[in-house]
Amino acid sequence: MMNQICLSDDVKNKRPSLCAYCHGLASSLLHIKNGKIKGACSMEHLKYIGEGKTMEQKQNFAQINEELLSVALSDAKPRYIELSKKNGSYVLHQWDKEDRVHFVRKLVSSYLVNSKAQADE
Repeated sequence: MMNQICLSDDVKNKRPSLCAYCHGLASSLLHIKNGKIKGACSMEHLKYIGEGKTMEQKQNFAQINEELLSVALSDAKPRYIELSKKNGSYVLHQWDKEDRVHFVRKLVSSYLVNSKAQADE
């Protein structure tokens, strides 16, 4: 049985990026039980997560695609320049924490979105 959930700020900030079953990119589907939040990429995997099932674990499954990393950096460059001017420095560690987090979020999000698009092709 599926429950409708209203996402609190806490859940939004702790949203998983990967499916807890297959470790693919998680969609907006969440399994929340006993305060633990698990992401799912599909309704089928959400069901499996609810049943406590997991796929065989693969070691070192994360790979970096250098071309997509370059695309993500290009996508984030305008925001980097904007935040650099706002903080009066092009040195990232001298920025306000909120601005550093925002920039890194933009960079990682761009990388993941482009990775998903590449996988869909």
